[in-house]
Amino acid sequence: MYSIFKTTHSYAAWALLILLVITVIYAALTFFGNKSWKVSEFKLAFFTFVSCHIQLLLGLVLYFTSPFGMSNLSGETMKDSFSRLLAVEHPFVNILGIVMITMGYIKAKNYWIQLMHPKPFLFIMVSAYYCFYREFLGAIGCNLERLQNV
Repeated sequence: MYSIFKTTHSYAAWALLILLVITVIYAALTFFGNKSWKVSEFKLAFFTFVSCHIQLLLGLVLYFTSPFGMSNLSGETMKDSFSRLLAVEHPFVNILGIVMITMGYIKAKNYWIQLMHPKPFLFIMVSAYYCFYREFLGAIGCNLERLQNV
């Protein structure tokens, strides 16, 4: 069961990153083109919002069931960069990113109803994209063989 969740979480992360890039591009084009949101663009934002939260749930299941998650927290974890990445940094950065995505989606929804303007959504989505981008660069920077064997 653990390997199914780990594989799903891993592949879903790449799909979510692609979805975030597409959503940010649509929001930027709408914002800089001084256009209003269309229903299809708002549906894309909603799908991104829901996908992020599904990814969060998969990650929380892994965090509490994995031997590298919650059960690995100790003083030795903070000395080893790979253990620290899996037990502390990865969950913190991604939860922060999902919180920003949630804030951006809620603000965009309120503005969409009132003004049909994506400005707050664009700001929060770019911030969240940075968090996810930083996370993937952090994973690439650590020893990939160790990451594959987790």
